[in-house]
Amino acid sequence: MYSISTNIAELSFDEKNAVLYMTIIENAEMTMENTKDHYEKIEKITQNKKYAALIDMSNYYITSPEILSLTAQKSTFKNRIATIYYNSSMSNKLTNEFFKNNYKPEMVIKTFKTKAEGLKWWLEVKDEMLNITR
Repeated sequence: MYSISTNIAELSFDEKNAVLYMTIIENAEMTMENTKDHYEKIEKITQNKKYAALIDMSNYYITSPEILSLTAQKSTFKNRIATIYYNSSMSNKLTNEFFKNNYKPEMVIKTFKTKAEGLKWWLEVKDEMLNITR
C-alpha cells in the first residue's frame, strides 16, 4: 500500500482492491492551488490505474463552487470509477448532497455510515465496474 499526504487529506492506495483511501484533514482548505496539487498527487499515487475513492468525511473542510465544479468533471479524475463517502458530519452530508444534486458529477457517488459498509459495497461491484469502464 502506497501513502502520501496533501494539504487536504491523507491518502493510501490499495492497488489489489483498486481503492484510494482518503481521510480529509480537519479544516482543510480546498483552494484551487491546494486542490490541483491534491489531484496531481492522487494521479501519482494511483499510478493512472482505475480505482474507487473511499473518503472519510468526518472532518470539517472548506470548499467553493469553483472547486465543486472542477471536481464534478470526469476529466479531473479520468481513472476514478466511484467516490464513496463515509462518516459524514451533518454539514459534510449537506455539502455532498448539494454537490450530487447541483453539479451532477460524472461518476458514481455513494454515501455510507461506515468505512466497512462502503468498502463492502465496492468489493461487491468492483469487478463489474472496472470492466465496464475499460
